[in-house]
Amino acid sequence: MPSIEWHFHAAIYRKRADAMAVLHAHSSYTTGLALAGRRIEPVTIEAAMELGDVPIIEFMYPGTDELGDAVGNAMMGHKAAILLNHGVVTAGRDLAEAITIAEVLEATSKITFVASHFGGARLIPPDRIELIKKLNKV
Repeated sequence: MPSIEWHFHAAIYRKRADAMAVLHAHSSYTTGLALAGRRIEPVTIEAAMELGDVPIIEFMYPGTDELGDAVGNAMMGHKAAILLNHGVVTAGRDLAEAITIAEVLEATSKITFVASHFGGARLIPPDRIELIKKLNKV
């Protein structure tokens, strides 16, 4: 039986020729941070290399064309998006990449959550992120 969220899966495939796999998950830490108004930021090398900007999509009813369109638009130029009050969606060149992005996103959220209890996370400076990407040809 197809997922109720087939609308946003289809929208991503329509708008992203490079996307060969779409993953949707109900990630606790990522969803929780978004609900608290926190954005996902580059706190680790993996986050800097894999994620980029992660848009947050306001709450919309699951399984609707409206949500499908919003997710499709948000995923243009992004590897992941957060569905407020819901979960996350990632896209990759294959299933392994989509899974990796989801795992890095949730790990980054968990690290951010822990750091927030001890004064906050120290971000990797933008110039260092560019160098990391250049050295790793991302």
